[in-house]
Amino acid sequence: MESEIISIGDLQNQYDRIDDILDDYLFRIGVEGKNALRFSLLTEEAVRLAKSIIDSSEYVRLWFEGDDKVSYIMVSTKNSLNSDQQEQFISASSSGQNQAKANQTFFDVIRKMVKQPAAATWSLRQYESELDTKRKEDKYSVDAWEDLERSVLAKLSDEIVVSAKDGGVLMKIRKDFV
Repeated sequence: MESEIISIGDLQNQYDRIDDILDDYLFRIGVEGKNALRFSLLTEEAVRLAKSIIDSSEYVRLWFEGDDKVSYIMVSTKNSLNSDQQEQFISASSSGQNQAKANQTFFDVIRKMVKQPAAATWSLRQYESELDTKRKEDKYSVDAWEDLERSVLAKLSDEIVVSAKDGGVLMKIRKDFV
């Protein structure tokens, strides 16, 4: 079963719409109680993370797929992300790797040879190092909250797969209910 696709621009004004679509999806697949609460929290953290990485003027698309045993939160962005933003999304994946690279076709390889993208200047190791430095200076740093969001997302989900290709990202977050 698949839910309606939501385009999220201004996160603050669209929480009610997200909740309505999510509640309808959970009702139709028959998930309730603690599982519904965990899935709702996982959805909220996934959207918050995506909106914190991209520019505030950009849109994030969100929809749900699955059934009462396994469901997916699907988050996608348009083809306007730079390599640093893509790397930030990829760092949230369970494997830490870009799934799109594993599924490259012959023409993808040729296209990449012709059009060389700018090298990423963001890395998870560097991010963690900067975060540790900021924590030493200010233990109430805003960056600590971003780290907490990633941690909550990782602990609530069963698997996160990220595919970054041509400036866009698709994040597929799996939640098992059994």
